Amino acid sequence: MKLSLEQMEEYVNNGRAIDATMGGLILGRSHDDGGIYFWVKKGNYYSLEGEVEGYEYILNFGATDFFEESSKRFHQYEKHKGDFEEYFPISHIKILDTRREIEPKFLLFDDNKFSIINKFSAKGYLETIDKMNKAITYKIIGDNLAERIFHNTDQIEIKFYDELEGFVQINQSN
Repeated sequence: MKLSLEQMEEYVNNGRAIDATMGGLILGRSHDDGGIYFWVKKGNYYSLEGEVEGYEYILNFGATDFFEESSKRFHQYEKHKGDFEEYFPISHIKILDTRREIEPKFLLFDDNKFSIINKFSAKGYLETIDKMNKAITYKIIGDNLAERIFHNTDQIEIKFYDELEGFVQINQSN
């Protein structure tokens, strides 16, 4: 399914869609309750590409690229799955709130890559993933040109629940 750029801009303006390009923790329906559709920009239109669910975390393009190995380690569904209970994220976590009474909002991405961290892993690594997401982005400066932007160059301590797993050093020379 395809929709025009103009139609999607209208959806964003009237509150039916959220630009999720910069990532964040999704609040909204679970897969069992219908999920949340996401669309990806493909030149001059958006294409329906899939479904995410509440409490999954979207890593932006820059964080996905820079922290590729760490995000793969976080996204270990089998290791982290279990009984899931909804929770209230702490106030500084970036939120993509898709909840609406009528129908859920949907998410929009540009044509760059992004990562989806499952809700079980996201819950355990939430603060670390959020720090990674906020630390690095890319600014598109041309059709085939992007500039990496570092918002934070501090070490990010990686923890899963209360167990220390290691450190990720953000090094601008990478």
